[in-house]
Amino acid sequence: MGFQSDYLLRLIEMMGVLLQRIMGRIAEGEPAEAVELADDAIGELAGLPVSIVDAMSGEGLVAFLSAGGEMDVEVARALAGLLAARADAHDALGDMGSARQDRDRARLLQDAAGSL
Repeated sequence: MGFQSDYLLRLIEMMGVLLQRIMGRIAEGEPAEAVELADDAIGELAGLPVSIVDAMSGEGLVAFLSAGGEMDVEVARALAGLLAARADAHDALGDMGSARQDRDRARLLQDAAGSL
């Protein structure tokens, strides 16, 4: 149980730092850099190239994170947070379609994680 607890604490801490960096780039008027940071973090967290994550629907992401029968709730919440932050960066770039897709996927992940 100690290993899992340490893993969760590190994941939460890492996500907090990443989200601060992403939101900082947006606030500094550098939303393209924020998207790049989010892309790297999303790919790393999902263990997939970000292009594959982006090709998935929210339901597909939930199914992917639930492979093996049980969803990793903390990973789902962290991924939802990154998608929501990237949506803000897309908004700042004027890319409303990508922002909407990221928000929809983030909402579905949050809903799935919250129901467990």
